[in-house]
Amino acid sequence: MNQTDITALIAMIKADGGIAIKSVDDSAKNNFDLVLEAVQHNGVALYYVSPELQANPQIAKAAILNNPLAWSFVAKTLLEDEQFINEMLTLSQQTLYYADKKFSENRDIVERAIAYDPTTLQYASDKLRNNRELVMRAVNKDKYCVEFACTNLKSDRDFMLPLIKEHPHLLQFASNDLRKNRKFIFEVLTHQGRALQFVDASLKDDIELVLVAIKNHRWAFEYASKNLHSNRNLIIQALEYSGQVMKSIDEELRNDKELVSLAINKHYWTFEYASTRLKADAGFILSHITNKPDILRYVDAQLLTDLTFAIQAVTLNPRSYNYLADNLKANETIKLLLNRK
Repeated sequence: MNQTDITALIAMIKADGGIAIKSVDDSAKNNFDLVLEAVQHNGVALYYVSPELQANPQIAKAAILNNPLAWSFVAKTLLEDEQFINEMLTLSQQTLYYADKKFSENRDIVERAIAYDPTTLQYASDKLRNNRELVMRAVNKDKYCVEFACTNLKSDRDFMLPLIKEHPHLLQFASNDLRKNRKFIFEVLTHQGRALQFVDASLKDDIELVLVAIKNHRWAFEYASKNLHSNRNLIIQALEYSGQVMKSIDEELRNDKELVSLAINKHYWTFEYASTRLKADAGFILSHITNKPDILRYVDAQLLTDLTFAIQAVTLNPRSYNYLADNLKANETIKLLLNRK
């Protein structure tokens, strides 16, 4: 193959993005310059080249940098080559995944990989993923790398608790045994109520644990068992710590006047979560206007256009005027009531 032929083939390869290499003869597939041009344009072109060049570090590197899928076509000899693997550790996140297994057991190699990309911990050997110091190196760079720790570490209370106290979402990566351990979960929820989302389902029915979670995190009730969303006594207790529990309660309780009144008296905005029926109940709403006029933000819009209701509301609390429909704000009777106040 002369230089003219090579130049023509390079032009063809450039024109079609590298895949033309699959159609050339064997001598061209073993031509360094042609192959390099091909894999620089399309890394998976490595599949079509000669075995000799699939084992060439420069060709393999160029292919991988263009497309990580090229790792699948790298010669086994390169996957076993420590010099090549060491070079690729800081160039490709998939290096340890494709490299010979011996490298996933090599602590120095794994440490270098983690320093470049902590998620490569997932490709380390079981022994290294059970090494507390090594795992913490990865976790300190990316907290979610705790997912890749060995089960022994994810079952270790002393290892997991400090991490979860700081990042409650990490509870999802704890072992099933830990997520079922009531004593452990109690301590977690004391510090991070939002972690209730990730506890075992069997503990989401535990009233004491749910209350502990709500005390710490006002939104925690949404992660409690659906069975508890209709537990009136629990909800009454929970309202001492968070009005947000009303967002998750059972539909029947949204129509419970006593419960909704209790919620309104603590947090007026909880009326947003009351039933449609209560939001249209003029008598119920008026009974709260004196002290909680801002519940009018959430009432049925029709009430705010009703003159009789408007007169009663403004009589009880002039601030009600702010929520009335525009036509009622211009009403002479309403204006007169305001002037008297």
